[in-house]
Amino acid sequence: MNARLKSLHSVVDMPTQANPHAPVRMFHLSFRDFLSDRLYDNHDLDGFWIDEREAHRVIHKKCFELMSSPEGLRRDICNLKAPGMLRVDMDAKLIEQHLVPKLQYVCCYWVYRLQQSADDNGPADELLRKHTFHKIAGDEATLALVHDIKRLVSQSQNIISTLQGEHTRQVKGVAFSADGKTLASGPSDYTVKVWDTATGTLLQTLEHAQSVNRVTFSADDKMPASASNGCTVKVWDAATGALLQTLERASSVDDVALSTDGKMLASAVDDGKIRIWDVANGSLLRTLTYKFK
Repeated sequence: MNARLKSLHSVVDMPTQANPHAPVRMFHLSFRDFLSDRLYDNHDLDGFWIDEREAHRVIHKKCFELMSSPEGLRRDICNLKAPGMLRVDMDAKLIEQHLVPKLQYVCCYWVYRLQQSADDNGPADELLRKHTFHKIAGDEATLALVHDIKRLVSQSQNIISTLQGEHTRQVKGVAFSADGKTLASGPSDYTVKVWDTATGTLLQTLEHAQSVNRVTFSADDKMPASASNGCTVKVWDAATGALLQTLERASSVDDVALSTDGKMLASAVDDGKIRIWDVANGSLLRTLTYKFK
């Protein structure tokens, strides 16, 4: 490289013996413009002109050739035996030891080269698919997340097909239990339906006098609660479907929430008030009034 660029030392900053891995830099951007732009109407200078997009394309191609070669990227390249480790937790000397400067360069700049070349991203897609799997396979937390997403998608497909067959009217509210094993739905057919998310099986049908606006679960998943247009909030036993409490008011109940310990319930009513109840005995503990502007 020094031999090839020897005659350009007046415009190009070269690596030194003290810092042999330093990048080659131009002293002034005007030299770059001279190479990449046709600034002069002088065909004698055409031999110096560089097609910038084509140059980026060639460099990005070489980036992928290096990353895909035997001396390029591979699984657990730093021999950590724990590929899920974050970059900030790694010793910089370890990276320098296992990733040679040219490989560090292509890993940092291949995206820029690809973007500037406006070339097809086929090689990038193939490389990313390969090494993204290595990242996922080495990270237990990511693997668990992928498994949960796959399970949720599969279960949701079963639930949707079942609900379409069981509900005869609009569904206004749905809620998962904390463990994700149960789903409660509140349709406009005066019922609350409780489902097994793994199989889509209908576990309970709980009766209301009016259409249901909201449903929720207690933190321990033992008590679903529902709010309806019939001016009532009902609390149920999830295991048996037995009605535990009916809390009645004079207005339609729009929303409902249970405290973390399951001892209190809050109901939001269209009269601008929030009422807090004792779940055990059904008594009204406090009324919070919202003042409309």
